[in-house]
Amino acid sequence: LKRLAREQRHTIVCVIHQPRASILQLFTRVMLIADGRAAYLGPLASIVSYFAEHGFECPSLENPADYLLDLVNSRGDEEEGSDSEDDSDPEKIPTKRPSRQESVRRVIELYDKSDMAHDAVHPPSAFTSLPALREGSGDLSRRYPTPWFFQMWILLRRSFFYKLRTPAAVMTQASTT
Repeated sequence: LKRLAREQRHTIVCVIHQPRASILQLFTRVMLIADGRAAYLGPLASIVSYFAEHGFECPSLENPADYLLDLVNSRGDEEEGSDSEDDSDPEKIPTKRPSRQESVRRVIELYDKSDMAHDAVHPPSAFTSLPALREGSGDLSRRYPTPWFFQMWILLRRSFFYKLRTPAAVMTQASTT
């Protein structure tokens, strides 16, 4: 897929849950979603440094993919906040750690205020320089680079070949109508 995207200049969108570090490295841009909202949308190369700059530093021996998933996933059964205890120093006063839900809320707020979120909502001028987008023309042939009849032809052709490859589905469909 990466070769296809690079050589044919196609955009490929994938949804992946709980990726291994080696799989995550195949992506160029990622979007993290927390509680149904965007928590990050940007280049993979800068994701760890982005969160480190905002106080969410990935431990050196932890898989970044696992750390990021833990960072954006809240658990409803977790206590509101827990005390961090350092057993090495008995005189140290335990400090209140934010709950995972508070951390997720903070991550979302940080992203919402970031330049990345602004750029995602307000694309660069290169995207809005197309005449149909700029003028808001009502003519469909200007808004879509492919005419509707060609789109319809592609869909009909795809459907025809699907039916040709699966005769059992055609027979089932024909017998039920």
